[in-house]
Amino acid sequence: MCKYFSGIITEDGQVLWLPENPLNHEAIITANNLQDNKLKNRKFVRFEITPKSTSELLKVKQRSKLTHDLFTFKWDEEKTLPEWVEKDCATLIAKAWSAAEESWKIHLLFDSEFLEELREKGYIHMMWGTSQVGVMRGTSKVGEMSETSQVGAMYGTSQVGVMRGTSQVGEMWETSQVGAMSETSQVGAMRGTSQVGEMRETSKVGEMWETSQVGVMRGTSQVGVMRGTSKVGEMWETSQVGEMRGTSQVGVMRGTSQVGEMWETSKVGVMRGTSKVGEINSFASAVKNATLHLAKDVTVEKSGKVGRTLPK
Repeated sequence: MCKYFSGIITEDGQVLWLPENPLNHEAIITANNLQDNKLKNRKFVRFEITPKSTSELLKVKQRSKLTHDLFTFKWDEEKTLPEWVEKDCATLIAKAWSAAEESWKIHLLFDSEFLEELREKGYIHMMWGTSQVGVMRGTSKVGEMSETSQVGAMYGTSQVGVMRGTSQVGEMWETSQVGAMSETSQVGAMRGTSQVGEMRETSKVGEMWETSQVGVMRGTSQVGVMRGTSKVGEMWETSQVGEMRGTSQVGVMRGTSQVGEMWETSKVGVMRGTSKVGEINSFASAVKNATLHLAKDVTVEKSGKVGRTLPK
């Protein structure tokens, strides 16, 4: 699997890489119409320059402190390097490092640095410290957000791969996505079909609208409001949802997780421990021995019994 930073060097000494995708050799090959049909005496070689330790890299707070000794250079398929590489290896490696340095300028956002806007096809591999992106638009991407780094708003199909520490996204609109949220990272609001893959520990989402989704919520993670057909796959421990409307669903709730209200055809599949639903309206259902019951003000106890149902 390709890693950041990935590039290609051709027989004539060109270094090829993609600002919008600096971790995919195959994308570079396609973009440059290279013929990848032989191993021996091939006309280009792949290389990677990767961090030796992510934790050590995150300690760097100034660009002037970003040095080669924090990274490792590696040829792909090193045992089959063509003769032209062996003859001029030092020069070619130096060119590869120069390309990586150019990438660091645009793909790494340090400590207190601020980027006003990340536009169509823009890519940031890592953000850390108190670094900020004002707005993400189009198909722009952030690979990882760490510490207290922030994104103000995400539009279009913009994506954040991982959020860690207390990193934050103010709003997510349209089909924007966050792959995973860990620790106390937060999303203020999710609208349209925006998605969060996982939420762990005390991560939070303020609101989820329309068909927005959260795959898993763990620890004391919370969602303030879910509307439309928004869904949560599982909620563990003391995770909470304030309201669920439309056809919103929670697959499983464990520990002391809670849902304040559920409206219309919203559903909770299983509730365990001391988890509670304050009120269920319309055709919403609670589960009891695999039988669906219309219910209002339902409390599900450890035994799985429904505390109250609608009067007959």
